[in-house]
Amino acid sequence: RQSIDIYSNSWGPSDNGNTLEAPGPLMLAAFESDAYQGRAGLGNIITWAAGNGLNNDDNSNYDGYANNRFTIAVAATTHYGDNAWYSEPGDNILVAAPSDGDGEGITTTDIEGSAGYTTNDYTDNFGGTSSATPLVSGVIALILEANGNLTWRDVQHILVNSARVNDANDWSWGINGAGHDVSHKYGFGVIDASAAVQLATNWTNVGVEANATSGVQTTNLVITDGPSSPVTDTLQITTDLQLESVDVIVNIDHNNRGDLEIKLISPSGTESVLTTEHSDSGYDYYYWQFSSVHFWDEPSVGNWTLSVDDRSSGTTGTLDNWELILHGVEVNRDSDLDGLLDDDETNNHSTNPLDNDTDDDFLLDGLEVLTYFTDPLNPDSDGDGLLDGIEVLVNGTDPLDPDTDDDGMSDGYEVNVTGSDPLFYDNDSDDDGWYWFSDCEDENPLIHPEANETLNGIDDDCDLYIDEGWNETDSDSDNLVDWAEYHVHGTNPNLRDSDGDGLSDGDEILIKQSDPLSYDNDSDADGWYWFEDCNDTNFSLNPGQEELLDGFDNDCDDAIDEDFQGRDSDEDGLFDLTEFNQLGTDPFHNDTDRDGISDGDELLVTHTDPLIPDLDEDGDGYRWFDDCDDNNSAISPDANETWNWLDDDCDGDIDEDVNRSAHLTVRGDGALTKLSERPNGDFFTLDSNGTDFSAVLVVNGTNFTIEDLIANADVVWQVWSSSPQLWDYDVENLSSIAIEGMDCNLTFYTSLEANTCDTHNRTLPYTQITLVVEDGGERIEMFFRFTYAIWNPPAPGQYDDGSSNVDGTESDGEGIDDSQSTGGTTISSEIVIGLAAALVIAMILLLVTTRRKPPSGPAELMMPELYRF
Repeated sequence: RQSIDIYSNSWGPSDNGNTLEAPGPLMLAAFESDAYQGRAGLGNIITWAAGNGLNNDDNSNYDGYANNRFTIAVAATTHYGDNAWYSEPGDNILVAAPSDGDGEGITTTDIEGSAGYTTNDYTDNFGGTSSATPLVSGVIALILEANGNLTWRDVQHILVNSARVNDANDWSWGINGAGHDVSHKYGFGVIDASAAVQLATNWTNVGVEANATSGVQTTNLVITDGPSSPVTDTLQITTDLQLESVDVIVNIDHNNRGDLEIKLISPSGTESVLTTEHSDSGYDYYYWQFSSVHFWDEPSVGNWTLSVDDRSSGTTGTLDNWELILHGVEVNRDSDLDGLLDDDETNNHSTNPLDNDTDDDFLLDGLEVLTYFTDPLNPDSDGDGLLDGIEVLVNGTDPLDPDTDDDGMSDGYEVNVTGSDPLFYDNDSDDDGWYWFSDCEDENPLIHPEANETLNGIDDDCDLYIDEGWNETDSDSDNLVDWAEYHVHGTNPNLRDSDGDGLSDGDEILIKQSDPLSYDNDSDADGWYWFEDCNDTNFSLNPGQEELLDGFDNDCDDAIDEDFQGRDSDEDGLFDLTEFNQLGTDPFHNDTDRDGISDGDELLVTHTDPLIPDLDEDGDGYRWFDDCDDNNSAISPDANETWNWLDDDCDGDIDEDVNRSAHLTVRGDGALTKLSERPNGDFFTLDSNGTDFSAVLVVNGTNFTIEDLIANADVVWQVWSSSPQLWDYDVENLSSIAIEGMDCNLTFYTSLEANTCDTHNRTLPYTQITLVVEDGGERIEMFFRFTYAIWNPPAPGQYDDGSSNVDGTESDGEGIDDSQSTGGTTISSEIVIGLAAALVIAMILLLVTTRRKPPSGPAELMMPELYRF
């Protein structure tokens, strides 16, 4: 015991989940001797394997060796830090340490030879809580090496405060009332050698161990069969300890103890699970001692509750009795911070050490005992009806003197009944028999609680109401209560019409909303007072008037012309208000401008001005907005389109669909008298006796002249000839064309005549005259053709055979044969044609505006040309 500091134990009862086994008296004595005598009184350290029966639902608290307060129960974790598959839980477990369980074992020395785990002197597959326990023992050796003055309890404190939380997300972790993380599986966590040694180096030893017991609590409580409400029993601990371990000894009669779940709840609210439901059909917990370290460092004072719950149906039982044994350090504390130590409160004053105001008088127990000397168990020490705390803290009265100001009234009566100052001597200044605190005006003897209330704005009877009773009377019958007349309106409650304007005060206020103190006039004498009349200077404006459409509020209803809203009086499709306010039209006549078109149609259909008459100036049945020329009756939408370069039918097109050629003819004069009958037809034959001819353009069936046509259309005469130019021509104002014929009988003829007339008799190739009129996209062409017969007659009075014939005809009446030439020589027609072709050197097309002479010199071949005038 003096030579060995640490005892490491990896043995114990069966881990089958059905075994409850505790050490006998000699072993318990050995544990106690080790703790109090070992290491020269500092105590031996005893570590104990928590057990490997997890698969059997075993609990380390079923092992009386491991749950002894003199031993340190050790659980096992894998090298990952989670619970080893075999390591038993239990609230007696102080710490955990790594071991096997995930394929990795602990390497350590072995018993020599075949007696060990292997035939070698070491093993690398050591495990279980038996392996974790010596690891903890080794760390404790380091702790003692760092500080050899530590007691066995100091070592446990160091392990509690230096172990680290492992498997932090596991359900078993919680925080106890002292702020320690603690687990049903791991105790206070995995041992941390470095932290433990560092903490031990400067550790201050804990105080002397103190123990307290509740004594055996006889309960005889029936444990209800099956899951329901658990049976509980609560006891109070008054001994103040800073707890280390707690033992619970239970005596439970039950035929299937594995059905039970037992919990212990501390005053701090920490819940320690001593056992859970498991497959143990054994009988009873007969004075079995459970142990828990989950209350470490919590205070012991307060109510402790034991809970027993039958979690499975089939059997019943009884909680016969139980006992609570507490271990820790005694603390002389003031738990309720009332200025009195707990022991002093318990032993000397009988006050509650956990309630700083035992008598609930708002004065701390310490102040009552030490300062004011009042009774901490009596809330009203002087019996004056005021709590001691109220007297001291609120009123300033003496809590030991029922009448602090000695005026004959207790402090409580003054405060609670009269409302007077318990520190001030009370008088009746006006001698009306009422103290000032009952008299609302102690300077006026007419005012006191028994005075009659009058209508004067004063609380005569001191009931906190002014002129009450007058709010139900109407002395002048004006429908206003007297109280309101006096206090609100300022009218005379005894005079029905205060301002004498003929309106009662009630009517002015309740109906007219006028001022009952101001005389009201009707300035325009329309029977309506100014406050009713929107214009009291205009007789025609008052609430009795009919609303007119005139832009005024005739009936004083704050709306103008409202009766005409949505109305169309003249049924012209326009609302009256729109006509009056916006358009300026007559809302009562549907045709304001009297033009035969309603105002609505003008605005909505014709889009014309309804204020300006829309007339038919030319009388053609169409108004100006439908007629494209309202000054010309021949022009209207239903007129027939004619050729006049006007839009007769107002459709936007000019002279459309007009047959212009039907209105044009060409009339011939002279040799072409019948030209108009044969345009574009057969040839005409002219002779060379000087015959002139002309073609005249004639317009018929229209209202315009040839000059109008020339001014508005394109008129062109074209002259084309395949023979030499034999004539003069003239185009006069484009209305006609004149061609001057050849005269071979003249002595002085032109060079063309000379070139032509002296030749053999013949007929020249044709000449064509074409009239082209273009207008409105239409082109009209009219043409005619003619030839020239050249005949050179013999000398007068001479025939071919030498006979005479003055008129140039043969005696038989027939003309000269074309084959004859001058001088009587007969030439065939073929020769004549050949000679004529040789003479033709040009074809001439001339268009001129004035008469032009043919050019001098020989004729030349000319292509057609176009002349416009």
